[in-house]
Amino acid sequence: MTNLKKFRAYLPLIAVGLAALVLAERLFLLVDRYAVNVFFADQWEFNDATVFRSHSLWQIFLWQQGPHREGLGGVLSKWIEPLFRWDSRTESFLVAGILVAGMLLGLWLKKRLIGTLDYYDVVIPSIFLTATQCELIFGDANLALGPLPLLLIVVYCLSWTIPNSLPRITAVLMVNLFLVFTGFGLLMGVVTPVALLASLWMSPMKREHIANYLPAILLAAVSLGLFFVGYRWNPDVPCYDSGPRSLADYYRFAALMHGNYLGFDSVTSKHPEFWGVLLLGFFLAMMATVMANILLSAKAEERDAIGLIVPFVLIAFGLAFAGATARGRICLGLGAAQESRYMPYLTPGFFGVYLYLQRVMPKCWARHAVLSGYLLVCAYAGWPVHAGDQLEMTGFRETKLRWKSCYLATRSVEGCNREVGRRICNPREDANLQQKLNLLERERLNLFDGH
Repeated sequence: MTNLKKFRAYLPLIAVGLAALVLAERLFLLVDRYAVNVFFADQWEFNDATVFRSHSLWQIFLWQQGPHREGLGGVLSKWIEPLFRWDSRTESFLVAGILVAGMLLGLWLKKRLIGTLDYYDVVIPSIFLTATQCELIFGDANLALGPLPLLLIVVYCLSWTIPNSLPRITAVLMVNLFLVFTGFGLLMGVVTPVALLASLWMSPMKREHIANYLPAILLAAVSLGLFFVGYRWNPDVPCYDSGPRSLADYYRFAALMHGNYLGFDSVTSKHPEFWGVLLLGFFLAMMATVMANILLSAKAEERDAIGLIVPFVLIAFGLAFAGATARGRICLGLGAAQESRYMPYLTPGFFGVYLYLQRVMPKCWARHAVLSGYLLVCAYAGWPVHAGDQLEMTGFRETKLRWKSCYLATRSVEGCNREVGRRICNPREDANLQQKLNLLERERLNLFDGH
């Protein structure tokens, strides 16, 4: 009987482990099938920092591609990718590996916050390993633009669970600095001072902790300020200054982003905006609830306070990214809301809502109903390869294969553009493409490795 009880205690861990294994294997199999060894789109530009020009690691860390910097992503690329000669297929496997690492750390974070794993934790691999984020894996993969910030966000939240105040704050500020300089982890620079202030508010020993928290809030603000030293404004879209829109337009754009996360895209799905509006409204309600709980928890136990801070950070980051993207990209039209490259930055919001529901739902039938419903939503988001994602992955693969095959046979950029019907790089990079292809051929890198 005792052995049976022990076995039952391990069943949730086995179920979550199997789900994680299946989804990780599915992700790597997709990479093996759809990844092609040739740079694509933005890669021809952001690889100026690491491949096509000579820069120090510090210059790579500060390198700007659009509105963000390469940060830790660029440095890791410079260290790791020469080992496999800048092979784009291997880079896609590396991206998938980072996503799996983020998922495993996410499970650890949940255990540290709640104390145990349960069946509902299948939510975590479902959202971290979704195929909906296909562009960052199979299109123009960039460690700084999606996978690494997501991993760092989980590490950042784990830092909040360190028991002692001073080591916790130190770790939070260190990871925050890396986030600010790595892709759109930049937005954590806005969230961190608020999170530190909320943590101080909930502390029952406010006066004793002021000596730690006030300098920390100042240092967090300084980290964000350092980002803008030598910064040049580059929204990366020519229509950015077309003027602000109504809040309703921004809401629709952000709603379509969230609808796409669930697989509801404008090409293959009906009513994507309807589902996105519902989901975004739910997330905003969760954010308001978390903030209200923080305000009402003026003297919370440390464990309870961290249990609120982590969901706050995750949901706030996801909503901040949706809002910033809506402001920056709405001039391109609502169709731009459904770019799969945005999906990793929405994952923290889904994760934060789940952790909050785990914390606040009482142990009764309502808890099981709510968590089961959320699990079904996340499973629908993460388990199927939705029709729109299938079309996108196939499109990337066919375009890359045809262009690579054409160029290796003819060495004609314009001829291959005409034959394939699509450029391999962005139009603004056309003038530099031949020179970069010549460098890759001379050094036997990327598409020329093995040819």
